[in-house]
Amino acid sequence: MKAWRFYGFNNMQLDEIPGSLLYQGHVAAEILCVQPSVAEAQLAYGICTLAYEQIKNRQETEAPIKLFGHEFCARIIDTNEESWFCPGDRVAACLQSLGDGLAVADTPEIREIPLSSSAKVTWGLDAYKLLIPMAQVI
Repeated sequence: MKAWRFYGFNNMQLDEIPGSLLYQGHVAAEILCVQPSVAEAQLAYGICTLAYEQIKNRQETEAPIKLFGHEFCARIIDTNEESWFCPGDRVAACLQSLGDGLAVADTPEIREIPLSSSAKVTWGLDAYKLLIPMAQVI
């Protein structure tokens, strides 16, 4: 599986990463589109903004790291018995942040999504337009 990861400011690379297991309380989903915030876009290029020092420190000590793209639209591909979703359902999701307030994402092709952060949406809605209101609420 491939995922975008950050090696430094203005240095995002598409890497091959191992697939993950389907954790309890999660579903596996194919990412259809991602909605980075303005601050995430600025940080990706190294523009000093919210959380700049934390991101800089993580890039210097932990690279490659998973960052940004925590709001997305996806198609469910696998579930477990506790899920209310079915394969083929489309969801909008927002991943919670770490204790430092930074969202963890790496925009992989397929990712595990917590049931608690996902909402089923109809296929008739434009995915990008759907994510704009999510970004304003978070």
